Amino acid sequence: MRYIVTGSDGQLGGRVASNMLKEVSGEQLIFTCPGKLVSQHEICDMISKLSGIDYEYTTLNEEYYDYLDSIYIPRTSHGNYPKSPVPWCANDMVTNESGIRDGLMADETDTVEKLTGRKPIDPKDLLEKYSFVWKEKITTYWDLGKVQ
Repeated sequence: MRYIVTGSDGQLGGRVASNMLKEVSGEQLIFTCPGKLVSQHEICDMISKLSGIDYEYTTLNEEYYDYLDSIYIPRTSHGNYPKSPVPWCANDMVTNESGIRDGLMADETDTVEKLTGRKPIDPKDLLEKYSFVWKEKITTYWDLGKVQ
């Protein structure tokens, strides 16, 4: 049996995981644990409003790959990562974005509340928590742990 647990913070992910284990009966079970459904476009708008930075959401196209190439993000997981600002590849970023755009992750459930006893964290609260990213001008994934 394989478990994949992600959460908006480590505590939520841990609570979901520990309660999942209590619910598992030996059969293969899948727990879909989304939070509030929000699009990438909405997230961009929220960050722009909260930060005061004029971000503009654009849809994916070949120019996006060109941009990712220009900041040294490899296209595949077997790429060269030493200069990359993130530990994932361009293809992952593009397919994740298109999956969200196409509604492939738009399952609305009450699983998080059932497993943890509380509602999922609101995306707006996460933006407040991680506002240090634009306040401190964090530009790479690797620098996230240096501030907080």
